[in-house]
Amino acid sequence: MSKLENMSGLGSNEVVEENPSESSSKFLVTRSTIFLLILAPLSLFVVSSTGSVLGSGLIFGILLTLIVEMWMVKSSSELFRQRYLSQLAVTLSKEQIDWVVIGATGYFLLLNIWAVFLR
Repeated sequence: MSKLENMSGLGSNEVVEENPSESSSKFLVTRSTIFLLILAPLSLFVVSSTGSVLGSGLIFGILLTLIVEMWMVKSSSELFRQRYLSQLAVTLSKEQIDWVVIGATGYFLLLNIWAVFLR
C-alpha cells in the first residue's frame, strides 16, 4: 500500500475490514456530512463556471475518492453512518444508504458528462 493510499484511508482491505468502533476515533473533515453537502454545489460551480482544468481535476479526484469509498463501506450501515452521516440526527436505513450512494454516483457521472460534452 502506498503512502497516499494509507493517508487517504483507501487501502484495499483497510476500509472493508475496519472495525466500526475504531473508525469513530479517526475523524476526517472530508468525510463529514457538511463537507459532502457543500461539495455538491461547489463542484458544480468549479466544473461549469471556472473553466479551470486543474480545478475540475481536483474536484473529480475528490468526488471519485469519496464515491469509491462509499461503495466499499455501504455494506456496513453502522460504519457508513459513522463515517459520512455522523452529523445527521436521523438514522438512515440500509435501502436509504444505497440510494445515497447511487445518487452520489449519478451526480458524479452527470458532472463528468457536463465537463466532457457540454462545455
